[in-house]
Amino acid sequence: MRNGKIKAPAPVIRRLSNYHHLLLGLRQRQVQSVSSTTLAEILEYKPIQVRKDLQLAGLVGRPRTGFRIDEMEEAISRFMGWSLDCQAVLFGVGNLGSALLNYPWREEYGLRFIAAFESEEERSNILINNIPVHHISHFPTFAEEHPIDIGVIAVPAEGAQAVAEIMVENGIRGIWNFSHTHLKITGNATIENALFTQSLAVLTRRLVESRTQNSGTSI
Repeated sequence: MRNGKIKAPAPVIRRLSNYHHLLLGLRQRQVQSVSSTTLAEILEYKPIQVRKDLQLAGLVGRPRTGFRIDEMEEAISRFMGWSLDCQAVLFGVGNLGSALLNYPWREEYGLRFIAAFESEEERSNILINNIPVHHISHFPTFAEEHPIDIGVIAVPAEGAQAVAEIMVENGIRGIWNFSHTHLKITGNATIENALFTQSLAVLTRRLVESRTQNSGTSI
């Protein structure tokens, strides 16, 4: 069975992403191979879970030597679709949107921004990291002329729903939502919310718990 036909549960996808993130650090330290047991210890996962996840991505370790870092990176990237050239457009070039355009997504994740769109005239008809920024009114024409895999939303919350609807109307089936709002979309579009605050919430909650335990108080 080809990996593309496997319906991977969201928790598995997140764990594989964590493995990949760790592998990047190991490669930078010039580590050549790693075992599933070591990965499990570092990430505090169960070793059997790590092995099952890696098998789903098509990886089988070698006795005593484990997995080669480069082969693991390649297999996980291929499983995730990061080895493909995904073309993306961005709506909203404020501070967050500009930062997203300047991040090297293509190098590790195969995501290539081909254009950005903005409702404010003064932010249109410019280049950010060599990516053209058009006025939003130009998007339907642009979408007819260019294949687009992913639409990224970095506009204020009050404008996010309208932007998502424009994306779906013009054939975009993958939406990465950075706005602070819950989107409601009809059809077969897939929406993934980029919730930076989730990891921050875990961190700050652990700090609260630690301080409470040290002080001997309860909440």
